[in-house]
Amino acid sequence: MNRLWRVLYQPRQVFDEIREGTPIVLPLCAILIVGFVCYVMIVLTDTALPYYFLEVLVAIFLSLWSLTWTLILMLA
Repeated sequence: MNRLWRVLYQPRQVFDEIREGTPIVLPLCAILIVGFVCYVMIVLTDTALPYYFLEVLVAIFLSLWSLTWTLILMLA
């Protein structure tokens, strides 16, 4: 509960602590894992068109989420 309060009250300080303790390889591995999951979802699954459209949206969301947090961790 104390950690949650710190995140809500001082997000920048908590984020800086997390960023300092995170090696640069971790966000890059996260990008590769998310990319692989998106590849498997889009290319290797044999689904109908509506499901394919949904998978593309999920893949775009996961890619943007991963890219956003990677940029935050690396550039903040």
